[in-house]
Amino acid sequence: MEEKINKIIPVIRKLTPSPHASSEEIRIHEVNSYYYGLKPEILMENAGASVAEVVHERFPVDNFSNVLVICGTGNNGGDGFVCARHLTLKGYSVKVVLLGSPEKIRSREAKLNWNLLLMSETKVYTTTDLDLISQLLNSSDLVVDAIFGIGLKGDVKEPFRSIIELINSSGKPVVSIDLPSGLDADKGAPCGVSIKATLTVTFHKAKLGFKNTGSSKYVGDVIVSSIGIPKSVEFLTGIGDFKFSLKERDEFSKKGDNGRVLVIGGSDRYSGAPAISALASLACGVDICVVAAPKAISNVIRSFSPSLIVWSYKGDFLSEENVKQVLELAQSYEFDSIVVGPGLGTREETLSAIISLLDEIKDRRLVIDADALKALSSSEIKFKLDNVIMTPHLGELSRMLTAKIGNSVASRLEAAREASQKFNSTILLKGPIDTIVSGDKVKFNVTGNALMTVGGTGDLLSGMCATLMAWGNQAFKAACAASFVNGFIGDMLRDENLYSISPIDIISRIPETFKRLSLKQF
Repeated sequence: MEEKINKIIPVIRKLTPSPHASSEEIRIHEVNSYYYGLKPEILMENAGASVAEVVHERFPVDNFSNVLVICGTGNNGGDGFVCARHLTLKGYSVKVVLLGSPEKIRSREAKLNWNLLLMSETKVYTTTDLDLISQLLNSSDLVVDAIFGIGLKGDVKEPFRSIIELINSSGKPVVSIDLPSGLDADKGAPCGVSIKATLTVTFHKAKLGFKNTGSSKYVGDVIVSSIGIPKSVEFLTGIGDFKFSLKERDEFSKKGDNGRVLVIGGSDRYSGAPAISALASLACGVDICVVAAPKAISNVIRSFSPSLIVWSYKGDFLSEENVKQVLELAQSYEFDSIVVGPGLGTREETLSAIISLLDEIKDRRLVIDADALKALSSSEIKFKLDNVIMTPHLGELSRMLTAKIGNSVASRLEAAREASQKFNSTILLKGPIDTIVSGDKVKFNVTGNALMTVGGTGDLLSGMCATLMAWGNQAFKAACAASFVNGFIGDMLRDENLYSISPIDIISRIPETFKRLSLKQF
């Protein structure tokens, strides 16, 4: 992995990150930072210390000696604990109010910093009593707001609503940590009520909601502070991409609520490819996966597993003659995503039929793979960027662009960008280092190894992509998650000292890996 990252770094250095990020993107960056070695307690230490440094510069101790830090029980509160400790060391007289009991502090790193705070000379209160908080506000020169962070969902409830209103009416300058408590990080609007900060010290990137001009009366002046997340992490896939793509299975869900996928593939020459794609989709957790295949091989596909539903159409391969029948199959059921390509073959009749088929379903959520990609070189079809993933290897991409492509990271990125623009699609360019491009979005995946060059691993990747899309994820997000976890399982199998890996080996590990990664705490 280290060797792959070293190859990518020179290219990443030339990329320009977006100045804003959604709350989910921030969380993905944080989790991926941990995956690459940057622990959450380090991020929290850097965050709290950076706020203390800003306070020290903007609100000198001679004029603002008495500081009240009001903290929630989440990680924003943990940042507040760190800030309070550092301000105490800088000579401020600091009081901390924890709005809840210490037992309710939610994360390990926040609990760690609470314990460190108790070891300092900071005066600590655990209360939500409005009269006491009012007294503490009156005796303070400055308030540090660390109640809620980017994880707030829904309207602010009592007693927090009244506490926020009390802070706003106090007349004291307020420094908010990461964003004003009560402000929606993505919309820039209050969740019923919000702190009106004098200054907001936000971490890593400005939040997406700050672009909303209405947010200015809540955020005040904004300082973007680095907490140590490397730029490269923004352009690398990791466990965060996977965790935030999973669909939580509702206890009362019924068949179909967790996704319906259609795989259109297979021919008299290739029967395994569509079966592998469908089996991967089922292993990922989709409720229903149907394979539409020529009648000549439909029973062969059924023999792979009793879990596979196979709808057959006339003939030995897809042709213009049976496109109408395939479309009727596709439209007779509410499929959430469709895979087109595995094993269809490259007969001229088939390539022509693929174009006709794609032109009819171009507005659907699609994963276009394998032989379907070969048909696109002569096509002018434009898809919906957030709805379509194409998964070519370098040779397939060269045919799609009718151009020779170099094998360097930079050349592959340039070609993937060209293809994304040409077809208005998300491109997952497979290789030792996967390149994922969707418009101006770029990520690289460094999981995976040479044992995965066997036939069929691309087909199972398309099944993974389709499941993640069926769960409502946009194409780029689904492609990043699928690319990462596919390679992650391959690396896990390699590390078991296997001499070879088959697609079935990877499929068999999907359920346990999904559960293991989903439960992993960061």
